[in-house]
Amino acid sequence: MQLVQHSRVWPGIVMDRTLQTTAVQGVFLSLLLASLILLLATHNWIITLMSVVSIGGIVCAFLGFIVTIGWTLGIIESIAITVLVGLSVDFVAHLAISYNKSHFTTRLGRVRTAMLELGVSVASAALTTIAAASLLMAAQVTFFSIFGTFILLAILFSALYAFLFFVALVLWLGPQNDQGDLLALWRSFSD
Repeated sequence: MQLVQHSRVWPGIVMDRTLQTTAVQGVFLSLLLASLILLLATHNWIITLMSVVSIGGIVCAFLGFIVTIGWTLGIIESIAITVLVGLSVDFVAHLAISYNKSHFTTRLGRVRTAMLELGVSVASAALTTIAAASLLMAAQVTFFSIFGTFILLAILFSALYAFLFFVALVLWLGPQNDQGDLLALWRSFSD
């Protein structure tokens, strides 16, 4: 004799697990891709590591906040979480590349260069995106309202982490001179 259990809840449970799994996989794959691109852009493994830690912090802060405000994981939220890394990498990447390309050798000099060259541009981009997202939040269509909230929070956390966490991190532990530079390492091995 074979018994079969049936419930209308089971498909929902399967969908919830699938949404969770794909969101987590999307975040990790996006972080991996972002780290490879940052490594190619900077040629510095230390800056890349600090950038990925900052982006991971943005993702964690965002996820913690949306749980706090009562969002549940639906299809829209699952897709948004996957896109989150892409939105989070922008500000940190700009500051990281500017820090790395600075002609100064000290941490303070490099941070000053990054902030003077791109600080205003990054802050302006954050403010204009937050303003646009605020308009979306007022939409009557649920998707646009949720997406506006998502963009606003993602950009807000990205800007805060880029200007506060990442800048503090590179001031404290950022590479000086040729530290972490893969091209300098390659030249030292080839000589």
